[in-house]
Amino acid sequence: ILMQGIKSSSANATLVTATQLANQQIEQVRSQVLCNAIVPATSSVTTQGVTLQVRLSVGSSCPAAGYPITVPVSVSVTRTDTNAVVASAQTLVFATGP
Repeated sequence: ILMQGIKSSSANATLVTATQLANQQIEQVRSQVLCNAIVPATSSVTTQGVTLQVRLSVGSSCPAAGYPITVPVSVSVTRTDTNAVVASAQTLVFATGP
């Protein structure tokens, strides 16, 4: 039972970290007001021996005109050892100019 509790605790810690990373990325991209500042990105974080890959995807390119617009953005956090998506989030970012 002790080993099961340790595994469960480790899995929960990974989930919490992944959720925090996804939320941080969403909040960071929401602070951008120019469309060209909303760019795809990838980073990695290791927590409790588990490497997590954070991927920010942008759903559309920036037009030359027609602002303001909303830009679809998604974030996924994946365990690199299992390729399992641990957390994900999607949002629309309001861009006031190119």
